[in-house]
This record gives sequence, structure tokens and C-alpha cells, in this order.
Amino acid sequence: NKWLFIVLAVIALVRVPYLEMLQRWDAGEYYYRFSLAAEEFEYTGIEEYGEEFSLCGHPTLAFSFIYLIGELVFPGQIIGVSIVSLIMTLAAMWCVYKIFMRVFAGISEKQAAVYTLLLSIAPLFFSTATYFNPDYAMSLFIIFVIYSYIFNKPLLAGFFSFMCFQTKETGLVLVGGLVIGVFIEHFMERKEK
Repeated sequence: NKWLFIVLAVIALVRVPYLEMLQRWDAGEYYYRFSLAAEEFEYTGIEEYGEEFSLCGHPTLAFSFIYLIGELVFPGQIIGVSIVSLIMTLAAMWCVYKIFMRVFAGISEKQAAVYTLLLSIAPLFFSTATYFNPDYAMSLFIIFVIYSYIFNKPLLAGFFSFMCFQTKETGLVLVGGLVIGVFIEHFMERKEK
């Protein structure tokens, strides 16, 4: 899959200059509260974690858990969470590529790679990749849910669905929409039989 690796390299390279970008608006507020929570967190239990990492009134527990890795490596510096976001973006784009290969009959590896690149530079997706906000992480988690469903990995689908729920409330709507779509698909298949 040389085309996929070329596309993933391009996706990474165009985002590298933004890894230390100043966080503004919602992203600045989320990062400020997140870095304070990480600094004050004493690792005493789940209850404390739930109190500290519910950022801005949202259930951002899964979001915080993933991004805490970068914050602990680079405390108080946005580059840590930006690197985590970049790694998750690359994983999601790999999943998108695999989804294209599975869903679209007759598509070549080169075409799937180009479509993946086009999706990765869509303005809303590209511009929020290095902003610290749960909405972007939730979009990555739903890609992982869809990938897990298409490739028949129910435990991963359940895990990433939980990650969506515990990233922001709208994760319920995204996963709920997918579940309704799955029910409709099964109903239509059964009706055809």
C-alpha cells in the first residue's frame, strides 16, 4: 500500500507546522481547564478523575484519558496533545482508506488513497486537527466505530462507541444514528429475503 503510506506522510507533514499552534476560543478554554486538571490530578480514583476531567460541563472523560498521554509527556505545552491528535488522525485516515477499499467495489488503492487525502484536507477536518476540542476527537472516534462495524469487530465498535459517549454528549447522536442505520439495513435485508 505505497499510496496509502504516501498519503499518510502528506497528511502528517502538512499538519506538523501547526503542532504548537496557539489555542483560541473554545480550544483555548478546553486546554486551559485540561492542563489545570492534569496538573492538579492526584491519581486517587475514578471519582476524582470524573470531577477533574469533565471539561466545560461535558463528559470529556474518554477524550481526556487519551489526550492525557501527550499532556504528561509535555506538561503545559500544547505540542503533547497535538502529537496525540496527529497520531489519532493518521489512524483514522488509515481506517477511512480501508473503508473506501471495502465499501466501493472496483476502487483501486491509488483512488482510495486520493479520496482519503481529499477527505483529510476538507476545511472543517483539516482546520480543527490541531485544535484541542472534543468535537474533533469525537469525529475520529466515530470513524473508528464505523471501521469496526464494517470490518465486523464488535468489541472495538463497542469500545469506540463508549469513547464517543464519553467525549461529548453529541456522541450519543452519532452512534445512535449509526445504530438506526444498522437496524434499517438489517430490516431491508430481511425484507428482501
